[in-house]
Amino acid sequence: MKCSGFRRWLLRQGVLLAGEMVRQGIRKADLAWALGIHPPQVGRLLDLGHASKIGSVEAALSVLGRRLDVALA
Repeated sequence: MKCSGFRRWLLRQGVLLAGEMVRQGIRKADLAWALGIHPPQVGRLLDLGHASKIGSVEAALSVLGRRLDVALA
């Protein structure tokens, strides 16, 4: 499977989200509750094979007290 540069970047954000969840001891169910979504939707955010929307990843990181900065250079 070929990935565009943006897709690779978004995959890295999913990995960072998973790492932050582990660091803070946050379960999928906890994050789902905080986001007001169903737990399987959080599972899709963490699934590297699923094309998550950037806004969804940004919202999840925000709940964890992190911010997603995007810049064009």
